[in-house]
Amino acid sequence: MGQVNNDHSDAPVLVGSSTTMAELSRLIQTAAESDITVLISGESGTGKTLAARRIHFLSGRCNGPFVQTNCASLTETLLDSELFGHEQGSFTGAHRQHAGRFELANTGTLFLDEIEELSRRAQAKLLNVIEERTLTRVGGEAEVRTNVRLIVAANRPLQPLVKDNKFRRDLFFRLAELAITMPPLRERREDIPELIRHFISRFNRELGKNIHRVADAAMAQLIGYNWPGNVRELRNVIKGGMATAAHDAVWIEDLPLTVEMNTQDSRAASAGLSTLEAAKGAHIEKVLLAVNWKKVDAARILGITRATLNRKIGRHKLVKPGRK
Repeated sequence: MGQVNNDHSDAPVLVGSSTTMAELSRLIQTAAESDITVLISGESGTGKTLAARRIHFLSGRCNGPFVQTNCASLTETLLDSELFGHEQGSFTGAHRQHAGRFELANTGTLFLDEIEELSRRAQAKLLNVIEERTLTRVGGEAEVRTNVRLIVAANRPLQPLVKDNKFRRDLFFRLAELAITMPPLRERREDIPELIRHFISRFNRELGKNIHRVADAAMAQLIGYNWPGNVRELRNVIKGGMATAAHDAVWIEDLPLTVEMNTQDSRAASAGLSTLEAAKGAHIEKVLLAVNWKKVDAARILGITRATLNRKIGRHKLVKPGRK
């Protein structure tokens, strides 16, 4: 349901030197300088949790706990107990007193992810705790004071939900005292090489590998890809590529086929080159015919590996003369 972190030995770092990341770092530093409530929005995989953790570790509450909870995992029956706690005997199965996330985060930071998933009833209770800075455990009567810095995150923009009366307007304005939007990776492609170096260093230790770089052709594919899963998807692609790499570099054939195909398709579409793929296929076929379909020689001439050549033969549906 939630996660409590009291380890301050490894403060989270946002990787990237682009202008976009410089502005993001400035906003995070501003957020860390006070207890202002922060709303972090952005697509899945853009690093909202990382940003929340960095705000906490840069703030005056860094020696307190960082408690993380995903609101999408809280059903109506679990919500009150998980967030606000319960007293022993307050309901069937309540065998002892239980401290909720607000109490666990005392003197530290409570991070509520996917805040848009809270029901209207839950939103009302959350607003009351924020405003009054007190809570009452389920089955209890005594008010418990809270000393918590609140950061929330949303995968979807909250303004349309407010307009549709699915998210309380008063809660929205209370949460968005400072709003931070995490940029999608496709809008900061210049950071991709730096992110890749970061992941290579990280996963070399984890995988017991000695990968030094990503080959130029593979890097071009990675920079050209649209990354619908953002930094999380890039991390997984690099980890998978390193796991299968047989050399000291990640080559094109170590990347998922979807990265190569989507990169080529998006480039062709954006440039209006509807016949580009046909030209590539024709060139590959011409080289194959020139070497009598000896794939080793064709791959050498084309500057690719034989595995990559086989994939391209399949993609362009090339067939050796005399075969059907």
